[in-house]
Amino acid sequence: MQPVEAFLDRRRRGKDWATTVLVLDRVHNPANVGMILRTAVGAGLDGVVVPHAGTADLGPVVLKASAGLAFGATILRSATTEDALDALRAHRFTIVGLAADGDPLFAADLPDRRALVLGNESEGLSPAVRERCDRTVAIPLAEGVESLNVAVAAGVVAYEVVRRRG
Repeated sequence: MQPVEAFLDRRRRGKDWATTVLVLDRVHNPANVGMILRTAVGAGLDGVVVPHAGTADLGPVVLKASAGLAFGATILRSATTEDALDALRAHRFTIVGLAADGDPLFAADLPDRRALVLGNESEGLSPAVRERCDRTVAIPLAEGVESLNVAVAAGVVAYEVVRRRG
Protein backbone atom coordinates (compact mmCIF):
# COMPACT_ATOMS: atom_id res chain seq x y z
CA MET A 1 0.00 0.00 0.00
CA GLN A 2 1.12 3.50 -0.73
CA PRO A 3 -0.33 7.01 -0.79
CA VAL A 4 -1.79 8.11 -4.12
CA GLU A 5 0.64 11.04 -4.28
CA ALA A 6 3.72 8.80 -3.90
CA PHE A 7 2.50 6.60 -6.77
CA LEU A 8 1.80 9.63 -8.96
CA ASP A 9 5.21 11.17 -8.30
CA ARG A 10 6.79 8.13 -9.97
CA ARG A 11 4.47 8.12 -13.00
CA ARG A 12 5.15 11.46 -14.62
CA ARG A 13 6.64 10.72 -18.05
CA GLY A 14 8.09 8.25 -20.48
CA LYS A 15 6.98 4.64 -20.26
CA ASP A 16 5.09 5.38 -17.04
CA TRP A 17 2.88 8.07 -18.61
CA ALA A 18 0.19 5.66 -19.82
CA THR A 19 -1.46 4.57 -16.59
CA THR A 20 -4.78 2.96 -15.72
CA VAL A 21 -6.11 2.95 -12.18
CA LEU A 22 -9.46 1.94 -10.77
CA VAL A 23 -10.90 4.23 -8.10
CA LEU A 24 -13.45 2.99 -5.57
CA ASP A 25 -16.23 5.33 -4.48
CA ARG A 26 -17.91 4.06 -1.29
CA VAL A 27 -17.64 0.36 -2.17
CA HIS A 28 -18.78 -1.10 1.16
CA ASN A 29 -18.71 -4.85 0.62
CA PRO A 30 -15.24 -6.25 1.42
CA ALA A 31 -15.82 -9.21 -0.93
CA ASN A 32 -16.35 -6.75 -3.79
CA VAL A 33 -13.16 -4.89 -2.88
CA GLY A 34 -11.23 -8.17 -2.86
CA MET A 35 -12.61 -9.28 -6.21
CA ILE A 36 -11.82 -5.86 -7.72
CA LEU A 37 -8.22 -6.14 -6.50
CA ARG A 38 -7.96 -9.63 -7.96
CA THR A 39 -9.33 -8.43 -11.30
CA ALA A 40 -6.98 -5.44 -11.42
CA VAL A 41 -3.95 -7.69 -10.84
CA GLY A 42 -5.20 -10.21 -13.40
CA ALA A 43 -5.74 -7.51 -16.03
CA GLY A 44 -2.38 -5.89 -15.35
CA LEU A 45 -3.82 -2.53 -14.32
CA ASP A 46 -1.45 -0.12 -12.62
CA GLY A 47 -3.30 0.39 -9.35
CA VAL A 48 -6.53 0.56 -7.36
CA VAL A 49 -7.41 3.54 -5.19
CA VAL A 50 -9.01 2.31 -1.95
CA PRO A 51 -9.89 5.40 0.13
CA HIS A 52 -9.86 5.22 3.92
CA ALA A 53 -13.27 6.90 4.23
CA GLY A 54 -16.36 5.15 2.94
CA THR A 55 -14.72 1.98 1.63
CA ALA A 56 -14.52 -1.48 3.21
CA ASP A 57 -11.53 -2.12 5.46
CA LEU A 58 -8.71 -4.14 3.94
CA GLY A 59 -9.18 -7.11 6.24
CA PRO A 60 -9.51 -10.90 6.01
CA VAL A 61 -12.62 -10.90 3.80
CA VAL A 62 -10.87 -8.68 1.21
CA LEU A 63 -7.84 -10.95 1.28
CA LYS A 64 -9.93 -14.10 0.88
CA ALA A 65 -12.04 -12.66 -1.95
CA SER A 66 -8.86 -11.59 -3.74
CA ALA A 67 -7.57 -15.20 -3.54
CA GLY A 68 -4.46 -13.76 -1.89
CA LEU A 69 -3.75 -11.42 -4.80
CA ALA A 70 -4.36 -8.37 -2.62
CA PHE A 71 -0.75 -8.88 -1.47
CA GLY A 72 0.41 -8.31 -5.05
CA ALA A 73 -1.96 -5.48 -5.92
CA THR A 74 -0.82 -1.89 -6.13
CA ILE A 75 -3.20 -0.44 -3.55
CA LEU A 76 -3.27 3.34 -3.45
CA ARG A 77 -4.62 5.05 -0.36
CA SER A 78 -6.17 8.47 0.13
CA ALA A 79 -8.35 9.98 2.81
CA THR A 80 -11.37 10.19 0.48
CA THR A 81 -12.28 9.38 -3.10
CA GLU A 82 -12.56 13.09 -3.81
CA ASP A 83 -8.99 13.69 -2.56
CA ALA A 84 -7.71 10.91 -4.81
CA LEU A 85 -9.52 12.28 -7.86
CA ASP A 86 -8.18 15.78 -7.22
CA ALA A 87 -4.64 14.39 -7.05
CA LEU A 88 -5.14 12.33 -10.20
CA ARG A 89 -6.50 15.34 -12.07
CA ALA A 90 -3.53 17.44 -10.93
CA HIS A 91 -1.32 14.75 -12.54
CA ARG A 92 -3.26 15.01 -15.82
CA PHE A 93 -5.43 11.92 -15.55
CA THR A 94 -8.77 11.80 -17.33
CA ILE A 95 -11.44 10.84 -14.80
CA VAL A 96 -14.01 8.42 -16.25
CA GLY A 97 -16.94 7.32 -14.08
CA LEU A 98 -19.04 4.24 -14.70
CA ALA A 99 -22.72 5.21 -14.71
CA ALA A 100 -25.85 3.79 -16.30
CA ASP A 101 -26.50 7.02 -18.23
CA GLY A 102 -22.98 7.33 -19.64
CA ASP A 103 -21.74 6.91 -23.19
CA PRO A 104 -21.40 3.29 -24.35
CA LEU A 105 -18.12 1.92 -22.95
CA PHE A 106 -17.06 -0.03 -26.03
CA ALA A 107 -17.18 3.06 -28.28
CA ALA A 108 -15.91 5.61 -25.72
CA ASP A 109 -12.57 7.37 -25.94
CA LEU A 110 -10.38 6.17 -23.06
CA PRO A 111 -7.15 8.20 -23.04
CA ASP A 112 -3.87 6.54 -22.10
CA ARG A 113 -3.79 8.21 -18.67
CA ARG A 114 -7.09 7.36 -17.03
CA ALA A 115 -8.81 6.81 -13.71
CA LEU A 116 -11.89 4.59 -13.96
CA VAL A 117 -14.26 5.27 -11.08
CA LEU A 118 -16.56 2.55 -9.69
CA GLY A 119 -19.49 3.61 -7.52
CA ASN A 120 -21.30 2.21 -4.54
CA GLU A 121 -23.11 -1.12 -4.83
CA SER A 122 -26.57 0.43 -4.42
CA GLU A 123 -26.28 4.09 -5.36
CA GLY A 124 -23.50 4.27 -7.94
CA LEU A 125 -21.29 7.34 -8.04
CA SER A 126 -21.78 9.88 -5.27
CA PRO A 127 -22.69 13.42 -6.43
CA ALA A 128 -19.34 14.87 -5.29
CA VAL A 129 -17.45 12.18 -7.21
CA ARG A 130 -19.62 12.45 -10.31
CA GLU A 131 -18.91 16.21 -10.40
CA ARG A 132 -15.20 15.39 -10.67
CA CYS A 133 -15.62 13.05 -13.64
CA ASP A 134 -14.62 14.34 -17.07
CA ARG A 135 -17.10 11.90 -18.59
CA THR A 136 -19.12 8.82 -17.76
CA VAL A 137 -19.36 5.53 -19.60
CA ALA A 138 -21.91 2.75 -19.36
CA ILE A 139 -21.67 -0.98 -19.87
CA PRO A 140 -24.38 -1.92 -22.38
CA LEU A 141 -27.04 -4.09 -20.71
CA ALA A 142 -29.96 -6.05 -22.08
CA GLU A 143 -33.47 -4.73 -21.64
CA GLY A 144 -34.65 -4.95 -18.03
CA VAL A 145 -31.17 -5.24 -16.48
CA GLU A 146 -30.50 -2.13 -14.43
CA SER A 147 -26.90 -2.68 -13.39
CA LEU A 148 -24.10 -5.16 -12.73
CA ASN A 149 -22.38 -5.98 -9.46
CA VAL A 150 -19.53 -3.49 -8.95
CA ALA A 151 -16.88 -6.22 -9.05
CA VAL A 152 -18.32 -7.57 -12.30
CA ALA A 153 -18.38 -4.04 -13.75
CA ALA A 154 -14.72 -3.66 -12.73
CA GLY A 155 -13.94 -6.84 -14.65
CA VAL A 156 -15.71 -5.64 -17.79
CA VAL A 157 -13.98 -2.25 -17.82
CA ALA A 158 -10.57 -3.73 -16.89
CA TYR A 159 -10.68 -6.20 -19.74
CA GLU A 160 -11.89 -3.55 -22.17
CA VAL A 161 -8.64 -1.74 -21.31
CA VAL A 162 -6.72 -4.99 -21.94
CA ARG A 163 -8.52 -5.50 -25.27
CA ARG A 164 -7.59 -2.00 -26.41
CA ARG A 165 -3.94 -2.54 -25.50
CA GLY A 166 -3.92 -5.36 -28.05
